[in-house]
Amino acid sequence: MSFGKIKLDRADIIFSKYIRLRDRFTCQRCHTFYPDGNGLHCAHFWSRRHESTRFEPSNAIAACFGCHQRLDADKQGEFREMMIKRLGEDGYKKLEQRHYLYQKKDRKMEYLKAKALYEQTQKENKV
Repeated sequence: MSFGKIKLDRADIIFSKYIRLRDRFTCQRCHTFYPDGNGLHCAHFWSRRHESTRFEPSNAIAACFGCHQRLDADKQGEFREMMIKRLGEDGYKKLEQRHYLYQKKDRKMEYLKAKALYEQTQKENKV
């Protein structure tokens, strides 16, 4: 499956489902609710090209298309401030440090971890 130029594998898909469910199908910027999650994206603060943070839940938020574009265009402004507020200074610094670490690509393991998070969140939310 692909989204524009972005190729999504099953690990990406289940991780995105998890993030949207975790954030209760609500854009974390404009707070618009999307009942079935359609219209929401999984917006990564640190780029998806970095395996060390690609599937890190603290690196991603649910965002509608417009907010996702706006946040991506202002990574070191509004998006950075939003992430610091969300994670705290220490959490943000830990995420930034993790971003610079090398991690070998292991999509099967990332899929299994994301699937477990998704299923646990479904149980907690009784979805």
